Amino acid sequence: MPDFRSCTPTASAMLILQENIASNRAVMTICTTEAAVLDWDDEQLASSVQARLEDGQDVIVMADVTYNTALFSASGNSRSDTASDNSG
Repeated sequence: MPDFRSCTPTASAMLILQENIASNRAVMTICTTEAAVLDWDDEQLASSVQARLEDGQDVIVMADVTYNTALFSASGNSRSDTASDNSG
């Protein structure tokens, strides 16, 4: 069974990724999926990914695949505050 590893640079997104993996597990019958934090400065994970590739496993690396809706609202508020400050 193939093993897909999805990685994220922010630990806060891990919960969202794990929930998505769990909710899709019933339809993921031909592979397993695992989420992991990717730290570009950490040689150990790079070695782990390399080992999976050498075993013939598929590895998918993703970036910015989730967003925190609370941060999105805060960002939207900042943009509207800035726009209203500049409209005068």
